[in-house]
Amino acid sequence: MTTATRSAMRRRLVAHLACVGAAAGAVWGALGVSLADDGAARAALSQESDGSAGRIALLVALLSAIPLGSLLGAPVLDLVSHVAGRRSAVLAAGVLVALGAAVGVAPGSWTAVPSGAVTGLGIGGYAIVVPKLAHELSVRGHRRLVPRVRALAPAGAGLTLVAGACGGAIAPGQSRACAWAVPASLALAGSALAMGLPETPHWYAA
Repeated sequence: MTTATRSAMRRRLVAHLACVGAAAGAVWGALGVSLADDGAARAALSQESDGSAGRIALLVALLSAIPLGSLLGAPVLDLVSHVAGRRSAVLAAGVLVALGAAVGVAPGSWTAVPSGAVTGLGIGGYAIVVPKLAHELSVRGHRRLVPRVRALAPAGAGLTLVAGACGGAIAPGQSRACAWAVPASLALAGSALAMGLPETPHWYAA
């Protein structure tokens, strides 16, 4: 009975980690779709750009939103993981990614900037807390789990690009919404799986 329970928990943990790894890549893919879908961003990237300060500022803000959000989210959610537990921290990270993705669906040139910043907070939390969760809950093979999680990021980005292209072909003008739906779905699925995980013994001992 104990072995079966551990096996079920490990499968849930692996599924959660898969969602986390894919969601991190999917956020970047959704940002890429937002860049391609936005006329002002395309103009800033094109050779015909007039170099206006507004377009350059938009491009810089779009590209820096996720890294800056991650830099802030990592220490904050690391503190949450110490105070409230690893599971609470990964749940908060998943909610932030889903919330940021919901913001990204709204039209407008600058909408992707707050979306990237909020999702970046969640990605930063994932980066600092998920390895602790994996190492502290998985006794066997834990050293291989985190590299595999990170390896799923390109798959998440590719899935988002495909969803954006297919969504735009089926419903013109909806490519951005379809793209941001991918990281939102992955983050919510990961959070649902995390709710079924126990808190780590290491955290209780600490």
